[in-house]
Amino acid sequence: MTSASRLCLVVFSLGMFAAAPALWAQPVLRLEEDLDFDRPEAWALKYFSAVTQLTGLGVPERLPAGAWVIGLEGGSLPHLSARERTVGFYGTKTEDLNKTPAFGRPRVTVGLPAALSLTLAYAPPLEIGGARPSLLSLALARPLYEAESWRLGARLYGQIGKVKGDFTCPEDEARAGRDPVANPYLCERKSRDEATLRYWGFELGAAWTLGKAEPYFAAAINRLDPEFQVNAQYNGLLDRTHQTTQGNTWSIQAGVGYQAREKLQLTAELFYAPLTLVRTQGGTKEHQDLLNLRLMAAYRVR
Repeated sequence: MTSASRLCLVVFSLGMFAAAPALWAQPVLRLEEDLDFDRPEAWALKYFSAVTQLTGLGVPERLPAGAWVIGLEGGSLPHLSARERTVGFYGTKTEDLNKTPAFGRPRVTVGLPAALSLTLAYAPPLEIGGARPSLLSLALARPLYEAESWRLGARLYGQIGKVKGDFTCPEDEARAGRDPVANPYLCERKSRDEATLRYWGFELGAAWTLGKAEPYFAAAINRLDPEFQVNAQYNGLLDRTHQTTQGNTWSIQAGVGYQAREKLQLTAELFYAPLTLVRTQGGTKEHQDLLNLRLMAAYRVR
């Protein structure tokens, strides 16, 4: 079934249940949709995959085998306008995507033989603004060339995990009852949707040493394989639509690290990912890109 057919079924169901709610059993909408990578719904999955992308926040350096670095990173989540959030039902339904203004997670890097290093980052399942992440990210990195004042490095990275939240039927709409303005889809309870943010990628970067500061620039290419599971109930209809999409994105980041103490480094980074979508069938591509600020404090334990 196409997204247009799904929307027609939902509209029909809303009308029928509004007219005679007592005469109908509660139907379940179970669709499997493989979305074009430029569909509005796919854009939302691309956007939050980019938000959680495990960048190096610097260029790989040579760590002795057994050395440990612990860090805490955080990044901004730009506020999305109502138009930018209108991505459901092929760009006709506004979703609740402004859950939190920031995203953060701890990360640990350990030095391995052959100048390799392994980074593990985890966003724990702490609910913030109605969203609960559980995301595990890994990266394997190595400097490729080292000179006195600059170096070149590469990273392979990936992520698995989910973010759960009331994206399609937010709690405030469900509480509005049958108010057609505050609750246009007549949500009966807040939804329990799940976004699976799965990706892997390759990053190449260069850094320059300027005293205690180390400016750097990096670029990455990513393969995304996300999913979205709807778990919503509105006006008697149970929506269990499952959506998947696949595609490639690229991103760039520029920042500077600063050696604040002997074992403490502070990093600030600007991240940019160009993201496109087509709002209507047969329409033209438009950009809704991600540009955000990322910060990290890293302490070398040994």
